Amino acid sequence: GLNRPRPELYERINLRVDSLSAEAQQVTVDVFDATGRCVRAERFATSGTPLNTVLDLDHVGNKGIYLVILKAGDRTFTERFVME
Repeated sequence: GLNRPRPELYERINLRVDSLSAEAQQVTVDVFDATGRCVRAERFATSGTPLNTVLDLDHVGNKGIYLVILKAGDRTFTERFVME
């Protein structure tokens, strides 16, 4: 018989933050798995323009609950998502 590779999990997180202040600042995005391990860390420089990006999590490959923490200036946003 033929051995078929198991389908890979292709997961992406769409990030959009509109209300960033006009001064230049760094936006950090960290993704943690259920054990608290950071599986993705991104840094973006902005200058008042909306942040609109896609985080590709193909390399994570594990089903489960993940926590996304986005920090922009003195503001922090936390979002949970499930990779199925």
